[in-house]
Amino acid sequence: MFELEYHWIVLETPISSIQNLDDKGQIFYTLNFKVYTWGGNTEYLKSVITMEHFINNYYGYIKVK
Repeated sequence: MFELEYHWIVLETPISSIQNLDDKGQIFYTLNFKVYTWGGNTEYLKSVITMEHFINNYYGYIKVK
């Protein structure tokens, strides 16, 4: 059975942090990176992602040499 927590992606570029200002002049950060996934909704991957959203949804990684 398909489980969202087992969905994988491959990071294809370095992750860069971009400083932004909101309407009240407060600083917030967005992230810029490209990934590959076997999932079906590629438009979602083109959405802006905030640092907070990334941290709340990042579960770890496996590095293999």
